[in-house]
Amino acid sequence: MKKYSVFLAVMMAAAAIFFSCKKEFNVVATASNPNGMAFLKIVHASPNFTKVFTKPDGLNVYVGSATADTGWVKVNGPALTFKSAYPAVGSVNTYASVLPGDDSIRIVVSGVVNPDSITVFRLRKTLAAGSYYTLLLTDSMNRAQDSAKVWAPDNFPASSAGNVSLRFVNMVLDAPATDTMNLYSKRRGQILFPSVLKDSITPFASFPTLVNVLDSFYVQRQGVTMASLLPTALMRDQMAYTIYYIGDTAKAVAAKTKTMIYVQNQ
Repeated sequence: MKKYSVFLAVMMAAAAIFFSCKKEFNVVATASNPNGMAFLKIVHASPNFTKVFTKPDGLNVYVGSATADTGWVKVNGPALTFKSAYPAVGSVNTYASVLPGDDSIRIVVSGVVNPDSITVFRLRKTLAAGSYYTLLLTDSMNRAQDSAKVWAPDNFPASSAGNVSLRFVNMVLDAPATDTMNLYSKRRGQILFPSVLKDSITPFASFPTLVNVLDSFYVQRQGVTMASLLPTALMRDQMAYTIYYIGDTAKAVAAKTKTMIYVQNQ
């Protein structure tokens, strides 16, 4: 027992030395509710990012002071690519915590010499302490008239016991402006969100929780399935989730055609 204790102490000391010497980017820790912080989730839904912005698809997000243009801190972990999110679904904590106030948010890619040296998009927002937001990266995020599409205050209700909160985002490109989609739940046997217009985000709505049951979701147009999400992980009672319909109907690369993903919000 004594030898085991000595060995354990040595291993812990070695680990401490290793991690203290390891150089890493500065990433804001995710947190569920630290006092005085605002909360940010990032979802990459830009299938044509490389073509539109002529930059490689591997993004990082920095938040700093909008007035002083200082204090830049990276808020995501691994570089984001199409269909990824930070924090990812399944995370213990579902948002990155950032300082509230008048903030500037920069989407950057690496330069040839310096990492994260090229800014491809910049957004200025006032973040309130205790509030939650989603930054949705789309092909049109650099267009002033489309600014509402890339930013969503996450006003999810407190679900009562026996219910889960869901929201649907319809962001597929190259569909008619009047195109609408239904989000259908196979296990529930019902349409959860009917006739959702292109480039729109529904409010959160409550639905009965499926206890210990996986559900499959379908995006349908006039009864025809356009994309599916099956099966999802268990959606836990009194939690909130967003289901995204994203991609490009004209994309030749199969990995970036229309698809569905979901993230946990609460």
